[in-house]
Amino acid sequence: MKKTISLFTSIILLSCNSEKEADAYGNFETVETVVSSQTNGKINFIKIEEGQEIYANEIVVSIDTILLHQQKLTLLANQQTVNSKKPNIESQVTIYRNQIKTSEAQLKALKNEQSRIKNLLNEGAATPKQLDDINAQIDVIINQINVQKSQLSAQNIQLNSQSSTYSNEVNSIEEQIKQINIQIAQSKIVNPFTGVITAKFVEPNEIVSYGKPLYKIADLSSMILRAYFSGDQLSKIKLNQEVVVRIDIEDGKYKEYKGTINWISSKSEFTPKIIQTKKERVNFVYAVKVLVKNDGSLKMGMPGEIIIK
Repeated sequence: MKKTISLFTSIILLSCNSEKEADAYGNFETVETVVSSQTNGKINFIKIEEGQEIYANEIVVSIDTILLHQQKLTLLANQQTVNSKKPNIESQVTIYRNQIKTSEAQLKALKNEQSRIKNLLNEGAATPKQLDDINAQIDVIINQINVQKSQLSAQNIQLNSQSSTYSNEVNSIEEQIKQINIQIAQSKIVNPFTGVITAKFVEPNEIVSYGKPLYKIADLSSMILRAYFSGDQLSKIKLNQEVVVRIDIEDGKYKEYKGTINWISSKSEFTPKIIQTKKERVNFVYAVKVLVKNDGSLKMGMPGEIIIK
């Protein structure tokens, strides 16, 4: 959205230039911004009329959000379902780790017993069979530990996969809820800047879709006089130059303002048909925009004249 901002002060000048022939002629215009719908739905209310002045950040249109709220409730219910299926990774892993710790404690005890039997066997107080039995028990517990570690590894892989799936589901739902919240917020159309409604395109209870124009607004606090200079006048003008702008009033007099040149076209064009000057023999002209502070008298399309100081 684009808005013309004026930093200049308008004044009504003395009529010392009233008899002077204008250097350029043109018409007043301003930047108009079309405000469009950012969501789909039925218009609940629209509190603007053409010609009405409205302020920045004012909510001027409301679009129904019942369907969006229903979609949000469905997503919240799905989110609760997914959360109830969240894998308890830590508890399951802890079970396997505790089993391994128990087995390793048993292995340590068996190895202590194995060492004791070896000492007894050297002293003739134990039999080879006792040593063979304890060795067999140690082999069994070592195999058991290996199996448990393998199961823990497989379980970790499975649980990590489940956790990833769960996280993806949760993130997907959260993103959908965020999008719904954005759409709900966008159903309230906030006016972008202070200005005057120049066109209204919709009425209450109409169904609108994304991108449909709702209204058009213009900032009339500053106006632009688009005027045209001949090629031999270009050397007399420059950007940010102050000029006198005047409009017709009653009794053949003029009302004058201070204006500032803020744009000069780099290309020539044929004299527009709407420009009726005393130099109609000029075939090519250059467009110039002059910024003028509006006191309320300037209207879009109104003719104006420029006098170079």
